[in-house]
Amino acid sequence: MDLTPITYEQVLLLFAETSKQLAATDKQLAATDKQLASTDKQLASTDKQLASTDKQLKLLAKQVADITDTLGRFAEAQVRPRILDLFRVKGIELEETYSRVSVKKDGKTLLEIDLLLVNTIYSVVVEVKNTLRQKDIDDHIQRLEKLQESSSRLVRGTTMYGAVAGMILTNEVEQYAIKKGFYVIKPKGDGVEISNSADFTPKGWDVKS
Repeated sequence: MDLTPITYEQVLLLFAETSKQLAATDKQLAATDKQLASTDKQLASTDKQLASTDKQLKLLAKQVADITDTLGRFAEAQVRPRILDLFRVKGIELEETYSRVSVKKDGKTLLEIDLLLVNTIYSVVVEVKNTLRQKDIDDHIQRLEKLQESSSRLVRGTTMYGAVAGMILTNEVEQYAIKKGFYVIKPKGDGVEISNSADFTPKGWDVKS
């Protein structure tokens, strides 16, 4: 073990070196604090930007929903005035028309119907879209199945037929709907028509009395 005594000058030198290191550490800590403060400021700015973006997205979603609803109402307005006559030509005499029907079960909405046409024997459940897609047809099948199971008083004791109406639809979608047993309502000139051929046989869903 080296027991060489430390001189006063060495103590002063050691103290000076330690002070220098402490000063450097303080400087590094100050720089770190400054960086953290800057980071906090950036995070606060980011949070503000995210809140603004979220607000804009919600506003955009509302605008899209409003446009979609407006287009849907426009499409429905094109179909509803002549729809009883259209089915009369097809040999189905219907007496009453209901728009935007909500069927509820246990206080909850089970399904919604754009147009419902009924008499004591038949009922026609119509889904109206501005642009009709294959998914809309698949969804309508599920809607009819739920309505059949619900035995709603509006269709009770009737044979239900399905119909889809679209202001815009491809030939593929039209043929898919017909294959599924649906009547297809589409634009013709200034009005609309049921495009199914004279030998078309619709799929029926019988609802218990």
